[in-house]
Amino acid sequence: TFPDASPLPQAIARPTLPSLKEAAQWLVEEAMRRADGNQGAAALHLGISRTSLNKRLSRRAQKAD
Repeated sequence: TFPDASPLPQAIARPTLPSLKEAAQWLVEEAMRRADGNQGAAALHLGISRTSLNKRLSRRAQKAD
């Protein structure tokens, strides 16, 4: 089960599944939330390196600009 009313659980309720991109974005956001913004801890939650997480966060920030 998913804690909180996050976007991914709502997306699962729709007729189609969320895209991999949507699911990955939700996982990164959720890991960062659970780690209180600590990238190293969030990366551990996700099973990826801190560098990989940092690249994902940087790409997302660039797209937001």
